[in-house]
Amino acid sequence: MIDSNYIALQKIKEYIRDKERELLLRLLEDRQPVDKAEIFDELSEDEIAGIFRLLDDEEAAAILEEMNEAGYAGLVERLGDARASRIIREMSTDDAADLLSELSPQKVNDILSHMDQEDAEDVRELLYYPEDTAGGLMTNEYVHVLEDVTVAEAIELVRGQAKDAEIVYYIYVVDKNHKLVGTLSFRQLLVNEAEQRVQDVMITNVISVRVNTDQEEVARIVAKYNFLAIPVVDPYGKLLGIVTVDDVIDVIHEEASEDMYRMVGHTSSADGEADFNTWQRAGNRIPWMLVLLVGGILAGFVVQKFSGTLQTVLALAFFIPVMGGAAGNAATQSLAVVSRGLATGQLSNKDLWDVVLRESKVGLLIGLGCGLMLALVTFLWQGDPMLGVLTGASLTISMLLAAILGGLVPVLIKQAGIDPAVVSGPLITMTVDIVSMLVFFGLASLFICAM
Repeated sequence: MIDSNYIALQKIKEYIRDKERELLLRLLEDRQPVDKAEIFDELSEDEIAGIFRLLDDEEAAAILEEMNEAGYAGLVERLGDARASRIIREMSTDDAADLLSELSPQKVNDILSHMDQEDAEDVRELLYYPEDTAGGLMTNEYVHVLEDVTVAEAIELVRGQAKDAEIVYYIYVVDKNHKLVGTLSFRQLLVNEAEQRVQDVMITNVISVRVNTDQEEVARIVAKYNFLAIPVVDPYGKLLGIVTVDDVIDVIHEEASEDMYRMVGHTSSADGEADFNTWQRAGNRIPWMLVLLVGGILAGFVVQKFSGTLQTVLALAFFIPVMGGAAGNAATQSLAVVSRGLATGQLSNKDLWDVVLRESKVGLLIGLGCGLMLALVTFLWQGDPMLGVLTGASLTISMLLAAILGGLVPVLIKQAGIDPAVVSGPLITMTVDIVSMLVFFGLASLFICAM
């Protein structure tokens, strides 16, 4: 929370305590809904409900659209079904559906029963779709016209629909069966002759998504084409709604956070753990810790296997952390590059093996540089040129193999139909620990035998 919001929060609490309603409303008056929402997220549900009772329905709806979803249920309960329904009626249908999806089915029915049938059906329609699909993201408040109307008629239709539409920049053209057949911008309507038919000036090559398309794929398409919105159709091409760019931004943030947490061993994002108790949080994380523990034990077995080599050249023990740490970093860097490409869709199937090869070359160059430096440091420190060659060669090979694994593992996991973000991090850490020890002590044994 920025400083001005922090100061406002303290004043709001003071006004609530002293029941200074006029001062409270005046303080909130010139603030943006998102700033009000940030402040409200720091208040108790009773305090928020008290303020909401002072606000009109439209302002309350604008703030509620920006608030943290975790507090929806308690706030709605305090406001009552009738007031909640009036506020929800002022919200865009997709935000209204998001809010209601946090409530129990019975509470949803109670609230929708206070709304007129048409508005209630619009919201119910969106509640039908899974929240992580295009259907769950879309709004059914969009501007559309029939293909056989004139430009002049289309302008009048747009004017009539604009008040309730979430975005008016794109006008979607449908046939008599409501099948999406084209699109055009409001600018195109204005620059064409009034008597021209819409079907003669519309763009027919429309990029759309199916209603069951995963939200991550929707985000990729919108980002690729720089759309402000994208139409959503059913399997027969019937226009159902649109996904707007503000919802796509939320998806990108959510997916990026989710992938980041998964890569470090979380089974859910930070938001997903927000309502978990300590036992549940530990339960989410411990499986991956056990995977890493097994990897550490296996790496220990490798070291024990070469205990004779370690006793012969005790100085090898000093370099165990170096080998594991440097190889792990090399693997993590390659993993990050490949995983990001897979997550954003920037890497197609034909590009994957080229990227793995490229990361292998990068790993070799970095390994050579680090290996030469380690060899020099070892020689100057221990005064043994053979030990320097051993540590330098081991580090070079370990970093090369780690880079290959970092690029290869997420590709293989992806092709197996598993989300790389879930498995790659712990698997790479475990594998690289074992490989680096095998390389280091394997080469050490060969060097000792050759001496």
